[in-house]
Amino acid sequence: MAPVLVNTKGDPNRYLLPEDKGFEEGLRFSVREIARTFLNMPDASIDFCPVDIRRKVVRHYNMHMQGFVGIFELSGPPEVLNLIYQVGLGVRRSQGFGMLELLQTTRYEKLPKGKEHIHV
Repeated sequence: MAPVLVNTKGDPNRYLLPEDKGFEEGLRFSVREIARTFLNMPDASIDFCPVDIRRKVVRHYNMHMQGFVGIFELSGPPEVLNLIYQVGLGVRRSQGFGMLELLQTTRYEKLPKGKEHIHV
């Protein structure tokens, strides 16, 4: 699968990893934009928790793009999580980046009402 790419405002050609400064902000901005566009939910937010991820660099249109692959957990409103599953996570989704596969899990936590989580 192609990696998830997350970039920062002001520098669309710099891709961030979960441990990089600005990653959470870039990811939340990306999610807010797709939720605003497709669900009319401009304040949508998710929580990202890496479980077992690794850096992956791919060459695309003669550019090297740094992203990540692996297992991580997303928590948020069910309709936002479903949208992420359908359209992908991060940027360059229309080029095949950020597509997710759900993993079966036996771990369940009680989350606040209106929030669910998925392992991808």
